[in-house]
Amino acid sequence: MKVHFICGYYSDLAHTSKKRPEDYWDAYFYVWAVKVGKFRRSFFAHKPSGKIRINRGNFELVRQWFGDFIVHTLKTENETDDVLLIPVPSKDGVVGEKTFRTLEMVREALSKKPLEACIFDGIRWKMKLQAAHEGGGRSRAFWRDQMVVDPAVEGRSVVLIDDVLSTGSTLLAARDALTAAGATVLGAVTCGRTIYDLATKPFGLQEIWVENELSDYSGNRGASQD
Repeated sequence: MKVHFICGYYSDLAHTSKKRPEDYWDAYFYVWAVKVGKFRRSFFAHKPSGKIRINRGNFELVRQWFGDFIVHTLKTENETDDVLLIPVPSKDGVVGEKTFRTLEMVREALSKKPLEACIFDGIRWKMKLQAAHEGGGRSRAFWRDQMVVDPAVEGRSVVLIDDVLSTGSTLLAARDALTAAGATVLGAVTCGRTIYDLATKPFGLQEIWVENELSDYSGNRGASQD
């Protein structure tokens, strides 16, 4: 599955071994801002036209620009015809809840944009999930077993949307669940990709093929590469 992203999200664990350069700090705060949707501090967003300082007064731009990236990606991939954009549910995306964080993220990002009507709340968690330290697994199989898919996806083409690609386990589990329900998953778009070195650009149109779970952080990789 092809995953498109715009930021190299240099991990906190890697940062303990080799400090983030300033432009990776900007990418870190940009991804965090898209994910959470709350102002934390000022930073620079890097666009082809140059750096733009994000502050409390123009903070709404961060998700708008992520929405622009989603629209641009789908147009470039010719995936704008009759496609469903399905947010990968955040931990609060439990069956029965009115909404959840990543759904609201995508709604705000695509507000008043051509693909706004394509957003579809198609995957939820069966129940509130345990934290890792409480015994909750984190494998692709674990996530897949916890997903409930709306049967309306049958016969539809789907693009998954998420905030960050780390190991890819939830994205792959979502693809597995949707495929089993009769959907065709064309790919995924995320804001960031967790990285452990500086080989990936902090900002820019980037992509990676993910067919198996990616390796998570290990200390001996902290100063040298996701």
